[in-house]
Amino acid sequence: MEELAFDFQGRGGPLDIYSSATPAPLVRCLAEFTLGLLTLRAANRLSTYRIAGAGLAALITAATLLLLVAMPGWDVLAVLLFPVLLLCLSPQQGLLGRMLGARIPYRLGEWSYAIYLIHGKFTVLDDMLSRALANDLPFAGPIAAALTSAAVIGCAAVIHACIELPCRRLLRLRPPP
Repeated sequence: MEELAFDFQGRGGPLDIYSSATPAPLVRCLAEFTLGLLTLRAANRLSTYRIAGAGLAALITAATLLLLVAMPGWDVLAVLLFPVLLLCLSPQQGLLGRMLGARIPYRLGEWSYAIYLIHGKFTVLDDMLSRALANDLPFAGPIAAALTSAAVIGCAAVIHACIELPCRRLLRLRPPP
């Protein structure tokens, strides 16, 4: 059972599992996926109701999540609070719900899976840009990060449109529009 032990070298908590040599990352992902599906079902059932205070609850939950994510070792509680945040945001009430439902955050949410899948491949670009700009610009690191982020988002948008959406249609056995 030692091979399933968590590796805390430079990691933030018990759910920060990354070694592909064990089934632990797969188990974590399946558990979080299941939690997401249960949250979606709950949100669909609640969608006809106006939840009093959902906007304020979303702000408080989001602030709590930001604190938990910033503190090593609290990732289990953060994962358990994400469904609460999603349920609070599902009626799209309040400031945070309206902000996240706006066009740009909504698009980034649609592209988020592609961003998640490809962002690690762009670390070389970020390093190269940082080094290339270091002699000429005072804020080379942040500029390189912004340019790299733009490249990641652009590639993710293309991947979403050219791979993810067609695959979804295929899985649903629907002909393309």
